[in-house]
Amino acid sequence: MISAETKEKIDALTGMFPLRRSALLPALHLIQQELGYVAPEVIPYLSSRFELTPAQVYETISFYHMFHTRPVGRHVFYVCTNISCMLRGSEEIMQTLKEILGIEPGETTADGRFTLLETECLAACGAAPVVQWNDDYLEEVTCRQLRELIPRLKTES
Repeated sequence: MISAETKEKIDALTGMFPLRRSALLPALHLIQQELGYVAPEVIPYLSSRFELTPAQVYETISFYHMFHTRPVGRHVFYVCTNISCMLRGSEEIMQTLKEILGIEPGETTADGRFTLLETECLAACGAAPVVQWNDDYLEEVTCRQLRELIPRLKTES
């Protein structure tokens, strides 16, 4: 579960918005920052805290791709699969990442370092193909760049 410190921060957030439910997104960020993902066990707490149904909380979590409902790797790669990126090679990008990491989309490597996800749109069509790596965008990314990046990340401590 989440710490008392995070609960205090969430309490402080609720007073910053005219509608209590408006603080849900920042609260989700705080929880994910602490746990690494939004654990299903926190949904009842959030539901009660924000006067929402558990379904409403889960709808919010599942709508935004930046929230994870299970543990993810230290390095999360999102490959855009929208039409602009597809036309500019995102299928090849995805295949390259699958080969390098040895996992399929939606999976995390056995060592817990990498998670591979696909996403419908990263809103950077003019720079396709695009891969989001954690909070950074890799625009006009190439398979070669990924073949150079991943081995460096594998050697980090």
